[in-house]
Amino acid sequence: MGADSKHATYEESIRYFQQPAAASNRIKLVDVGKTPNGRAWTLAFISSPENLARLEQLRAIAQKLAHPAGLTDAQ
Repeated sequence: MGADSKHATYEESIRYFQQPAAASNRIKLVDVGKTPNGRAWTLAFISSPENLARLEQLRAIAQKLAHPAGLTDAQ
């Protein structure tokens, strides 16, 4: 995909991830909102099938690490 001094278009970059995501259990695409141009804002999660199955739990852990105020040492 792409060539020297040529950037991928939005559509090309989305297709780049859609093709392997359709064929693999290691890629999960999630729309998280809209870009300033009104297009879908898509995140690509690439991990083991086990980790992809527990994305919400991993997100909660990351949220606690990013905002640790009020957590105990045990948490």
